[in-house]
This record gives sequence, structure tokens and C-alpha cells, in this order.
Amino acid sequence: MIFRARLVGTGTAEVEAYGSGDAEARLEKEAQRAIDGARLSVRAIRRLDEAPRIVESFRLEYRLRVDVAVEGTEASARRAAFTAARRALSGTRFERIAWERADLEADDPT
Repeated sequence: MIFRARLVGTGTAEVEAYGSGDAEARLEKEAQRAIDGARLSVRAIRRLDEAPRIVESFRLEYRLRVDVAVEGTEASARRAAFTAARRALSGTRFERIAWERADLEADDPT
């Protein structure tokens, strides 16, 4: 059976940017490049530099939502979804994400 898994995870990332809005936009773009259709929401942002600079360092806490299509039984589909997401995020700043849950929905091919 084919399932659509909706994965939700949280993490933190440090980003060099021209301001907090730029830092958030950069992180969102990176998530989109890693997994097409990824939705990132920033939960908190903190400036790491003590003095203002043109390019500053920020630490962002984020929540990432992705949809992954997988095949198998319900139990194996859940594992396959986490594996596919980990593989897609490998080598990115999102590879250490803490996955919270995977909601499965049967994908009706008709």
C-alpha cells in the first residue's frame, strides 16, 4: 500500500545573514532545496553577535514539516518515511533534526 507520510520535526541552526528576516529566508530556501515542498516555520530567533555588524550570526529554532510518499505496511511505511527524510537532509544543516511524529494517510491511486 502507498502512504503519504507527513513528518514534523524541530531543530536549531546558526545562520550568517544581513538581518533576522534574511536569516529566516535563507533557512526556508535551504529547506526547500533539500526537500521539495518542505514547510519551515521559525519559532525563535536570537542574534549571537554582541555588537551590530553588516553580516551577523543568528541562531534560529525551527519546526520543519515535509510530506513523503512511501510504500509498505503501516509500520514499515513510517520507518521508510523517516529514512527517506533523513537521507534527503543528510549533509545539510537540517541533518540533526529531532523528528517528533509521522502521520500516515493512505494514498488512494484512483
